[in-house]
Amino acid sequence: EVSTWHTRPRFAVQGHLRRERADGHVLTTSTGRVHRDAAGTPLRADVDRTAGSIGVYSPLGALALYMQAAFDDRAFGAFHYYTPFASDTAREATHTRWVNAQLVGASARVGVAYRYHDDAYRYNPRTATNAHETRRLIVFGDFPLYASQQLDFGSRLHALSQSIESNSMGSRSDWQVGLAVWVHGRPTGWLQWYAASRVDRQSVWGTVFTPEFRLTVRHGLWTGRMALGQSLRPPSYVEQYFNTARTGVTSGNLGNPGLVPEKAQSAMVSVSREKGQLSMHVSAFARVTDNLIDFVQPDASTALFTATNVLNVTARGFTAQSRWEPSDRWQIHASWTGQRASVSSPREVYAYKYASLLRPWTGLISATMVTGAVRWSPQLDHFKPASGDIVTLVGLTVGYQHRRTTLNVAALNLTDAWYADLFDAPLPGRHYRAAWSFTL
Repeated sequence: EVSTWHTRPRFAVQGHLRRERADGHVLTTSTGRVHRDAAGTPLRADVDRTAGSIGVYSPLGALALYMQAAFDDRAFGAFHYYTPFASDTAREATHTRWVNAQLVGASARVGVAYRYHDDAYRYNPRTATNAHETRRLIVFGDFPLYASQQLDFGSRLHALSQSIESNSMGSRSDWQVGLAVWVHGRPTGWLQWYAASRVDRQSVWGTVFTPEFRLTVRHGLWTGRMALGQSLRPPSYVEQYFNTARTGVTSGNLGNPGLVPEKAQSAMVSVSREKGQLSMHVSAFARVTDNLIDFVQPDASTALFTATNVLNVTARGFTAQSRWEPSDRWQIHASWTGQRASVSSPREVYAYKYASLLRPWTGLISATMVTGAVRWSPQLDHFKPASGDIVTLVGLTVGYQHRRTTLNVAALNLTDAWYADLFDAPLPGRHYRAAWSFTL
């Protein structure tokens, strides 16, 4: 990986290039049996990736111009990414291109962004390749409308146009336009509030409204915060149209053009205290999602899993963080996060495809200790998979920095636990990583 930058009074240029290849770990079951393809070759989580970007900044009188272009090409093993079937020995390749430009002034910002993405997925060597090409164009503008010491408000306009060409989904396109208005109030030195409202008109699923509110109260060394909001996730092209352009489909996933967006309501409260070298932060959060989309099998008479707004998910959690920095050479940071999630459905179905992957609860403990030029970062991840025993992952990362050179060494999953996030596609067991970087 190489990064470079060049700065002059009238412009600045930054570039980045990354080349990565990994043969990947051998994929096994929880009992140690090796997954193999039809020829008997062990399957691996290999990846081949090339990515890069270039950015340009140039002042133009009272304005500033920012431009960036990037690409990301990948080829990788996709075993059991989307299905749990024994015949699934999938491979996938993607190519992505981005370009965006922004013109920024003291009272406004306008921009345009374009993204191209193609994806080739092959379930196994005996099946046809699913090939897709998507294009997305976004135009936006941010316009502050009023500003003072105690109150400011503004607006954001955006428009989106996107399309897909696919041998399994056909030719599809849609558009979206939206307006957001926000208000930020600071009536006193100890009180701040923020309110926003956004309305979007989409060509397929109509008009939606998403509000947000945040409040901050300070008293001495203490700070309290709360936030309430609503968000939407529209159905993807895959969820709406997968396999609908084909005839005679009797098994696997099937899209549903009649889906509606998922809707989530969230709430958060937090309290923090900071005094000199010591700070503490505690927060609690909850999120309720309705109309969650899953591919479901309605009964045992069919092998088709059809995309359906069928689930409600409730997640609740708690986070605690602390920081102690007695000197520049000694620093200790620690955090703990716990979350519980539950799934319910207003409809009876024979089988779900992805709801079964949700972790009922998870806990994460991490810490960072800096001693001079060395940084120690242990981490413990403790969670209950949707099925199977509780998993505990232990890792340690040690970093060393001297002048322009940085060295990082990590030992991960030291307990060599078997676990998977997607069906039974296992993630790495005990493994080690090392990275060395320097600045010329």
